[in-house]
Amino acid sequence: MIEIVEFVYEETLRESAENVYRKHKEIITRAIPGAEVYHVGSTAVKGSLTKGDVDLQVRVDETGFEHARTFLDKAYALNEGSSQTSFFGAYEKNDEVLPLGLQLTLKHSEVDHFLKVTGYFKENPSLTTKYNSLKSTFHGKEMEAYRNEKALFMEEVLRSPGYLALSRRYDLYEKVKIVTGEKFVTIEELDHASENEVEELVANVLSDPAFKEKETLNIVCSGEEICSFLVEEGFVLHDETVQVTHDLQMEITESSPFTFVSLNDGEEEVFKDVWADAMSGSFNSKSSLTIEDHLKSVECELGEGWRKSCLTVYEGEKAIGVMMPHIEPGTETEGRLFYFGLVPSERGKGKSKEIHRQGLRFLRDDFGAKSYVGNTSLRNIPMIQTFKANGCREISRNKVYTLRRK
Repeated sequence: MIEIVEFVYEETLRESAENVYRKHKEIITRAIPGAEVYHVGSTAVKGSLTKGDVDLQVRVDETGFEHARTFLDKAYALNEGSSQTSFFGAYEKNDEVLPLGLQLTLKHSEVDHFLKVTGYFKENPSLTTKYNSLKSTFHGKEMEAYRNEKALFMEEVLRSPGYLALSRRYDLYEKVKIVTGEKFVTIEELDHASENEVEELVANVLSDPAFKEKETLNIVCSGEEICSFLVEEGFVLHDETVQVTHDLQMEITESSPFTFVSLNDGEEEVFKDVWADAMSGSFNSKSSLTIEDHLKSVECELGEGWRKSCLTVYEGEKAIGVMMPHIEPGTETEGRLFYFGLVPSERGKGKSKEIHRQGLRFLRDDFGAKSYVGNTSLRNIPMIQTFKANGCREISRNKVYTLRRK
């Protein structure tokens, strides 16, 4: 039987495609710790013609590949039309709202390009138009003929200078940690990038279409040569910070006079008001973001389930601060506090040490963290004293350079 191919514009399927992606991303990330799941392919690129199937890329490293394959073998059907190798697996699920395809790839292998190709199409609408023209030619015709022509088209894309430059950029991004908020981008953990790579990285971030609307670019670094380069590029020293850690497998007392209410159970306006009050008069560097911007950044960085991390701290009936425990994105067991602070009237009374201790307990017992990493300004002596009182040890000091583009 001859298979016929037909196309529709992704806009007509956008909501359904996004729902399928979110559903299976949650399933997969819960089952495969450390897996990165991305919506790729035509339904992920606005303006594309699509066959109507949703493609996901599941990226894992060598230590997680066999576990990922074992889970996907049980949860999804093998795509018999694709080869299965030691670094690639293809799966499908045809009883979804839209047909689902899964591509399991080993990071940095020769097939680890689905996210990059999707990004290249997103950045180059003219390429999408050209691809749509090819698809239109084969609408209502044999699938096999379309697939052959598509393969030639994609081979040309993968060889193009533009794609190779994007691939290089994405590889550089993987050497550091990039935190994206509503109005800012922060680059951290530069240890695995050379000085030349950091310079190339900064140039790429400044010109990257994905970051063009971000008002502030922050670079967290320690090397003097990198710091000098940043100053030459127009960055200014914004803050100096200390980073600490704590082994959460140690005993942490549970009794506390304080109660904690998450946004899942409490009122958002109360949380925002207390958070704004807690940031006023802080020893940390002042932020230019509004409380709405901060809240959007929490959602952006932490993703689904972010409301669980937003806790209002109460003493009796009085709200006295906020605390935001979470597992650091991209890790399995590293606990952090996105923010921790008391309102001005409650500072200096010895309460922060107990509340912070309970934050460590939350990270261990409610979030499954095995270690804690904390960070604060060197000017924030009370917070540094709280770290020390709760058994945290210093692991590094860094400088934060900032470039404001608006």
